Amino acid sequence: ASRVFESDIAHACQEELAITVLDVMRRRTLLALGPDGGPETAERVSRLMAGRLGWDEPTRQQMVKDYLTEWQRNRACLEDVS
Repeated sequence: ASRVFESDIAHACQEELAITVLDVMRRRTLLALGPDGGPETAERVSRLMAGRLGWDEPTRQQMVKDYLTEWQRNRACLEDVS
């Protein structure tokens, strides 16, 4: 599994004003680009973000769902190319 550092997530939320799992995973940490950028890592990131941003559970789950939809779409595009 990808290494998720709480300090990276905190920095992305506090200093770079990231407010979505997609933003943190893809733009702020590049976790989405690694081999473990899928559901398990997104869940860990979302739990760290939820505590910092005050998300309730439905919001956290939606953020993960939104990220995974985009992640799967991008993976499908890559598979079509290869």
